[in-house]
Amino acid sequence: FRGTERFSVRREGTNWFVVEPKRFAANRAAIEETFQTLETIGIEEFSADVVDSPQRFGLDQPVREYSLGVTTNLGGIATNAPLVSLQFGGVPTNNVHFIYARRGDEPSVYSVVRSVLPRLPESPNQLRDWRFDTSNLVRVSIVRSNVVRELSRSANGVWTVTQGAPANLIPDALDETAFRLGNFNPYRYAVS
Repeated sequence: FRGTERFSVRREGTNWFVVEPKRFAANRAAIEETFQTLETIGIEEFSADVVDSPQRFGLDQPVREYSLGVTTNLGGIATNAPLVSLQFGGVPTNNVHFIYARRGDEPSVYSVVRSVLPRLPESPNQLRDWRFDTSNLVRVSIVRSNVVRELSRSANGVWTVTQGAPANLIPDALDETAFRLGNFNPYRYAVS
């Protein structure tokens, strides 16, 4: 994939990982949504049968590029076999709601709905699996205006202030906040 930076995603067994530029677990739902979006992109206009000048369509330096492939293992040698690639280029002057697109295996250029781009990842961290089991949470540090407050949870689940000024601690609110953070989905946010 290439959006604001290049990154690679790979399925290993039943799990997905971002493997480049750094390796980390990927969010399965975000990967599936990416594939579903790519599968359902519809052609709105046929812009050119043959691309005589890629720069005319902004495809000499695409704003986004997605390549899908499979890894095969023949005789103990792993190779990547490309299936399809899709490039997104410039915006047509006659319709700002579209963007030029081209498949790597076809000479034609199409116009597709521009609103498809925000539904596709542009940063590897949009695919990061940030989820965690809140029962494993034992400490929370909150920094506000350079003031640090630290809360700790005992083995029996009781929260106490261990650093900073004591506060009116609402355990249910803290548990709910931890739960929401533990299930946070950053797919819509391009973070680095």
